[in-house]
Formats: sequence, C-alpha cells, structure tokens
Amino acid sequence: MHGISNFKKKESNFIENFTHDISHELIKLCLSNKIGILELSEIKQITEDSKDFPLVIRNWSFGKLLNKIEYKSKLNGIKLIVS
Repeated sequence: MHGISNFKKKESNFIENFTHDISHELIKLCLSNKIGILELSEIKQITEDSKDFPLVIRNWSFGKLLNKIEYKSKLNGIKLIVS
C-alpha cells in the first residue's frame, strides 16, 4: 500500500506544479503584453480530447487551475472574467 500512497502523492505534486506553471505563464503573458483584462470562456475538458494526454494530466482538476489563475490575476491587477 505504501507504493500506491507514494504514487498518489507524486501525482498530486505533479498536478500542483503543472497548474502553477500554466497559470504563471498565462499571467506572465498578460503582463508582458500589458493586458489588463483576461476573459476565460468555456473552460472544460472534453474526454475525447484528453485521450492524447498521459493519465495524470487527464485526471487533474480544472478547478485547481482556475483557482490559481484567479489568485495570480488578482495579485497582479488583472481583471478576470470567467464565462
């Protein structure tokens, strides 16, 4: 059971780092291009599209990514609109 627990912890860490990297790059792109309003629409994962990604990425939560984007956009003075 230790192996499964260890794998789940590594998977969780990977997802945390992955969502951090994506949100960081998005905010960095906004800042470098002087974008003050970021609008995200139709954020969803389509099962058919996810078949091209490894298992870990297919099982991550878009909510975690959205939370990181919300936090970082607020921190950097970027208005976020989610529709």
